Amino acid sequence: MDKLIEILIENSSDYVVLLDSDRKILGVNPKVTKSLGYEESDLLGKPVAFLYPESVFPRAEEVVREMLVGSERRCELPMIDNRGKIHYVETRIHSYPGKENLFISFSRDLTK
Repeated sequence: MDKLIEILIENSSDYVVLLDSDRKILGVNPKVTKSLGYEESDLLGKPVAFLYPESVFPRAEEVVREMLVGSERRCELPMIDNRGKIHYVETRIHSYPGKENLFISFSRDLTK
């Protein structure tokens, strides 16, 4: 099952971010590094809100916290790439199958 999940994540057209219960980034898929321009090593250990513009940073922290406890299912907040370009995304966060305190975030880029 883990290998199948890994293959799906690696080949997803969504931005996929693996998070811990403290909302820290544990890993990202190639779509994040390719499209948003970040190196994975630059993101590891950072709060997931790092991927959002400063103007929505407090709201992003709040929404992600709500999503981790299940009180919020999805959100539409813009993400920012390493060049400062805004990407309008819809994000959903789920518990990682079979792993306690591990979450997986899928963000679909809605930018036209």
